Amino acid sequence: MAAFVESVVTKAGLETLDIDEVLLVGGSSNIPKLASNIQFIFPESTVVQAPSLDSKLDNPNELTSKGAALQASMIESFDAEEIAESLQPVVVNTFHVVKPIGIKNSDGEFVQIISRETAYPIRKTITLEASADNILIELYEGKRTIKETVIEAEKYSDDEDSEEEEPEIVKELKYIPGELLGQLAVRGAGKGNKVEVIVNITRDGKLQITARSGAVVVKGEVQSA
Repeated sequence: MAAFVESVVTKAGLETLDIDEVLLVGGSSNIPKLASNIQFIFPESTVVQAPSLDSKLDNPNELTSKGAALQASMIESFDAEEIAESLQPVVVNTFHVVKPIGIKNSDGEFVQIISRETAYPIRKTITLEASADNILIELYEGKRTIKETVIEAEKYSDDEDSEEEEPEIVKELKYIPGELLGQLAVRGAGKGNKVEVIVNITRDGKLQITARSGAVVVKGEVQSA
């Protein structure tokens, strides 16, 4: 089972660390061992939805039919022409950002504003506190890294001959500042004042950034290479 699940994730071009939630459907979803095995495959941050883990969940045998019914209810008010238009490639093949976009804070850490796989056009805002009268805002693509934390196994006996368990390695998906996309200097922001940073991606893929602090407004556009 583990090999099959991991192969499905790999075929999708992802890793188990990329999965936020797993929903089990069908009769086998009621098997406690299946749910626990899938929990073991994914990191602790991934939510596994299964009846054996949460008795308040809907009957897994009915989820497929419920999903079909919900979809049908959403489109039943549209006529055939409107449905055909909604299936055009320009609608179905939505453009999206491949990597997250964000800024670097004073500690050098990546602060995400737009997450990966976000469809555009999109407009996101983040509010910062100015650390000086004049500040430089740097816009980055996030670079994916895997942080590994080693958790030493507990020793249950003082006997020197007792076998020690292998330490556990916990993997965590983390983004750091990658490629620098652009810089925006905000002069006269005022130390301690709030600075609103707005990142906008237009329908044709233009990346725009705006910084606003009181009456001070600075705008810029990232030119594609």
